[in-house]
Amino acid sequence: MNNSLRPLVFAALLAALPAALASAVHAQAPAINTALTVGESRPVAPGEGLAPPSVPDQQAVNPAVLEVQTMPPLPGVRFSIAPTDVATSSPEAASSARSFVSGDDGIGRIGIEQGIYQLEVLPWEGSEATIRAEFSRWSDDVFSPSREVKVKSDVQLQAGFEVSYLVSLRFVDLAERPLDWEDATSVTLTSSMGGHETFVNSEPKWLKGGRVVRRFAGLEETKLLYSVDGVTVGGSNVVNSKQQRFYPSESQEWDIRLSLYSARFTARDALFRFPIGSGIRLQYPDGHSERFGFESAGELTLESLPRGTYRVKVDGPGMSFSRPVTLSRDQELELEVISYLDVAVVFFLLASLGLGLLFIGRPHLLSIFRPRLGLLRFNRRSVRPEEHP
Repeated sequence: MNNSLRPLVFAALLAALPAALASAVHAQAPAINTALTVGESRPVAPGEGLAPPSVPDQQAVNPAVLEVQTMPPLPGVRFSIAPTDVATSSPEAASSARSFVSGDDGIGRIGIEQGIYQLEVLPWEGSEATIRAEFSRWSDDVFSPSREVKVKSDVQLQAGFEVSYLVSLRFVDLAERPLDWEDATSVTLTSSMGGHETFVNSEPKWLKGGRVVRRFAGLEETKLLYSVDGVTVGGSNVVNSKQQRFYPSESQEWDIRLSLYSARFTARDALFRFPIGSGIRLQYPDGHSERFGFESAGELTLESLPRGTYRVKVDGPGMSFSRPVTLSRDQELELEVISYLDVAVVFFLLASLGLGLLFIGRPHLLSIFRPRLGLLRFNRRSVRPEEHP
């Protein structure tokens, strides 16, 4: 073959090669019978009759998250959630309902599928006996503990609670010494929201610790501050109004300082200053009176007297007048009694003074008494005792 023709022959062979290979493969492949009868089997070509691979259900893999934040943060709050397409009275409702609980941060979370659910706040059972919480409202102006929730994606809600605290009151005097409740008739408190609470005995009482309100950023708790308006003891208010204040959320035992004072009474004779009397009668600011006997000779000390205006009088032989006493600090009071001895001495002195004034400058009045005085002397001389032989 001529060397000039070799390139042309080689190019023609390369062009015919693909067609030759395809006809050879077709000739070697067995024929596939498309007719299928019962009991027969036939080979299946790879991929023949199979559905395309399924895509994982993203909703099942990544369900929506329902998050409920309690305000104020409360641990252990239980929530119940169930689909609304299940009747609440049916057995399916109990099996389909799920519950979740808020953690230490006051937030509860649960994963759910898209749909419409009935969400309910269950009664809170705290671990402390002095604290209780009652549902108040949701953050989207729903005020019922049971509500409907539409879930299309992650949902965040806030549940507000009114928390109350069991508060007990104790009394101390200005020296921080404890006092009994027996003399107090009432205690009046006023909250920072304008509410009033009254204690009439030493029994603890539930006081609201805060109020949940809606702000621009969501629910917010406003803590309540209580101030002591008055404590009535013996008919007198023994505190300065609104000077003593307390937060129930910070402490449940309040020590209230009372303006109580001591008074030391002594009774003395008005002229001779010796102790006199058996006791005193004390009229309190509310009008009632009590009698107290002297502890020693004409002395008595009374403790824990409420501030105010009193009237006191000494019980004893003679004349004692009731006098007012205003207690605003510890005091020592000396009470005077005009005894019968004082009356006799004063009468004698007045009589002597009167006679002296009568005869001074009037000596002629004494001549009236001179004959009588001479006769009296003569009679004394003439009277002698009889002598017996």
